[in-house]
Amino acid sequence: MGARDTEGTQSVTLGGRCPGDDEFELTLFGPGYGESLVLHVGGGSWVLIDSCGRTDGPVALDYLRSIDVDPPEAVRMIAATHWHDDHIRGLAELVRVCAKASPNQVSVVLRVEIGDISVLLGSDLDRRGWLKILHDRTRRRGTASVFKVPHHGSENADDPRVWEELLTPDPVALLTPWQRGGRTLPSSQDVQRILARTSRAYAAARVSVAARSRRNRAVERTIRQSGIKLRRTPKPGAVRLRRRLRPGEQWQFEMFGAACPLDKIRA
Repeated sequence: MGARDTEGTQSVTLGGRCPGDDEFELTLFGPGYGESLVLHVGGGSWVLIDSCGRTDGPVALDYLRSIDVDPPEAVRMIAATHWHDDHIRGLAELVRVCAKASPNQVSVVLRVEIGDISVLLGSDLDRRGWLKILHDRTRRRGTASVFKVPHHGSENADDPRVWEELLTPDPVALLTPWQRGGRTLPSSQDVQRILARTSRAYAAARVSVAARSRRNRAVERTIRQSGIKLRRTPKPGAVRLRRRLRPGEQWQFEMFGAACPLDKIRA
């Protein structure tokens, strides 16, 4: 048998009001393994980027329904940044439900621009990919004020020039953590590196640092003999950003579930 996650029993509740037609929204979901982005681009139109969720469905659909948005009518585009399983869990369900959405064919890094709003979504692009973008003379100029940090804050997906040339000073930085096989991202060094570049960094979930509790020996033996591998998934969370589409408006922040400022990710 394969590995089984515990995330199917966990959820994060956001709710609240639906954004107005003149509001932009970016909500990042991170259950500790996997991530999903939900964008409202104005006028009741939504874009879904990547997918994660519980065993009963993608978290993006749950969220839209909780704020009285009808996904089949409102979702205009579904984008998969790449095919790692922590980015596509539940993607087929999104495509099935949101029949009017246009799925992207190829996508790695996305830049979303509406009026003076510019958001850079870094996917899992590594340093080599960023250097190609930076050296591309045909790339669109300008800087983004919101950055979805690539590859869970990993050092191999970072380059100082990204922060200096593609982003505004002190941008809003968002990331989801990753934990598997004893490895955790972002590391403590990653956190310090990101915080040295912006004072406004947030994680969609905390990383688990608690010691593993011991099960009954008979239970442990049964699990081992059956070939089942159990993985602990941190409690899920979400960070929601909203602002009016009018020029000069400020971002409004909300955190839900296990979401936290980046400096508290191991608190």
